[in-house]
Amino acid sequence: MKKLLTILGAIGLTATAGLSVIACSKDKNEGNEIDPPVEETIEEIIKAFQEDLNKITTKVYNLAENQSKFTRIIKDGEDQGTYNFFNFNYLSNNFKNESNESEKVFNLRNDGKESEVLMLKDLVQLFTQQQFAEEIRLTLETGDNATRYRNIYMGSVDATLGGFKIAQDKDFKLTNSIIKDEQIYTIEMNISRDMYFKDAEGTKTAYQTYEMPLKIVIGQEGVIMNLIEEVTTKLPTMLYNNKETNNKVSTQLKYDDLKEISSNFKSYGNLNESIAKFINTDVFKEDLKKSIEEILTEEFPSQINFKGDIVTSESVKTSATLFEGGTFKQSKFWVDMGNNAMINSLFLKAKETKALDKNVAITELKKTIIDFDKNFGNFDNKAREFLKAVVPNTSEANEIVEQIYTYGNFALSNIEILINDGTNSDVALPIPTIQIPWTFSNTISEEFTDKGDAFLASLYEAILVLNEKSLQANADASSRAERLFDLEDSFKENIRNNSFGVSWQEIINMIEGNENKEQSLERIIGNTNTWSIMNAYSDFQEDERVQFEGLNILMTFNKAAQNYLVFKKYPDGKIGLGFKKGITLQQIRQIDVEYKVNLGLTRIQAKLPFMGYGNQDSFYDAKDAFNYIEDKDFYGDNRDRGAWVNQVYYERETFAIFVLD
Repeated sequence: MKKLLTILGAIGLTATAGLSVIACSKDKNEGNEIDPPVEETIEEIIKAFQEDLNKITTKVYNLAENQSKFTRIIKDGEDQGTYNFFNFNYLSNNFKNESNESEKVFNLRNDGKESEVLMLKDLVQLFTQQQFAEEIRLTLETGDNATRYRNIYMGSVDATLGGFKIAQDKDFKLTNSIIKDEQIYTIEMNISRDMYFKDAEGTKTAYQTYEMPLKIVIGQEGVIMNLIEEVTTKLPTMLYNNKETNNKVSTQLKYDDLKEISSNFKSYGNLNESIAKFINTDVFKEDLKKSIEEILTEEFPSQINFKGDIVTSESVKTSATLFEGGTFKQSKFWVDMGNNAMINSLFLKAKETKALDKNVAITELKKTIIDFDKNFGNFDNKAREFLKAVVPNTSEANEIVEQIYTYGNFALSNIEILINDGTNSDVALPIPTIQIPWTFSNTISEEFTDKGDAFLASLYEAILVLNEKSLQANADASSRAERLFDLEDSFKENIRNNSFGVSWQEIINMIEGNENKEQSLERIIGNTNTWSIMNAYSDFQEDERVQFEGLNILMTFNKAAQNYLVFKKYPDGKIGLGFKKGITLQQIRQIDVEYKVNLGLTRIQAKLPFMGYGNQDSFYDAKDAFNYIEDKDFYGDNRDRGAWVNQVYYERETFAIFVLD
């Protein structure tokens, strides 16, 4: 028997901010061709580019050499630095505390723009052009991104970099503190930077990066300034390296840490909110307090207060994620449904078909990803560099890197450290912005200790749950030329209630009002090639087996599909997606439909089997897993894909991709 060709012209794996599955197809024996898949739209590329601009800015901001600049100790009385506003001489001459108050606040919005103009000049010294240049070249001009961003990158560092900005809707203030006769100034603001890129039309366009809180301190050398410097220098390392053996909580975060305080936590998603909740727990605050007290020592009896949340989800920044955009975009496409166990017995299997073994699936998944080990290596190298500041021991750092999926920093705030100034009065210690490093390890899997295997195991589980609760091959193989897919009842109901701009009854009325009992895609979903089927599905997302945050399900249609597919009423009274009245066999063979599912940051795409596929290096047929196939007669009655398409033509009046009631 001729090998069954495919229900999916192709399925593959790539990543936008994680792994994704992409499909393309070309039939060996027919004249119809499908163009190579467009991995990303210009909109997706621009979004990824902007996210990389944010990460560049965050990395420069968090450089150890820059963090050390946030506390300036002036020796020998005179400020010899070249700063304009962040200059002790300038501040002491222009912002006098004539009444010798222990703390005096100046609103810098009240002096016109003078302070802002000077501070903007200082930001260029705090975060140098050279630092940005190194990160831009590394991130935008080398590796895969050099090709990925070639049409939107401005072509040079100078053309990309715009000016710094001080947020107008946040505080911009100066505080003068007098502690043990030391004059100390604290400047507070939120900053961002304009960066430039070319939009879809090639027009130079500005993008404002994430706002970062910035609090910087300057004062003459003395015991208090030295103490401030010690706190800001030691605290990040202490918090990251706190271990359970020391009865302290560490910012080496694990799945159980975040799951305990966020019951709906998912390993592969946005960690910011869960991390902020964890840091704001009483347990973490108590350990933070102990760490600060260790630094202050008995010489400075202190009282440490927390004035609300010490971290916001907005202040939690991710520096890198193992499965971020572009990491695995160069991957092969799965083809040949009838002979590919990864498709036949996993992604779009019939409900009763036995699922492919998890270990077999993980092995096959790895084969579809080009440079799988290399991509892991690139992430791990970056993670080791990130950890150098807080984990100088190489073997310890390597042990951590083997487990982590993502890492970043968060800014501490709302911490009040009161010390006695020698006059029996408690004075708040001015503390600059302190960026604390964090890492995340997904320790949910007891079966897989390797982080790559653990991710692929979670992907396998999510695909199975998705198949179970949404779209499946028709359980009766012999009738798949009459109805291709079955839908779970709750999935159908969600589509009817949430997937159209009008009510389901209005759609029925429109179809009933047509003499052929059908309506075009344009009438039902609008003038678009993309139908957004579902943006949330609680039955799927609330399942504990799913470790991917968020769900988005789409269908995209080529021009032929837009012309020849309709929503129609069938003789049994059901409404579904099928062919326009009078369609020809040649027109059926021109139809290209992609079914797409975004599992958090992971995308799965599959082409329906109306068009064929050809031999390309980018295709993957899972031939090594052939013996694991369960549904070997996918098209029914020993048909191959071509014979199935012919049978679909004969059943064209009643054929349905799926029905919705």
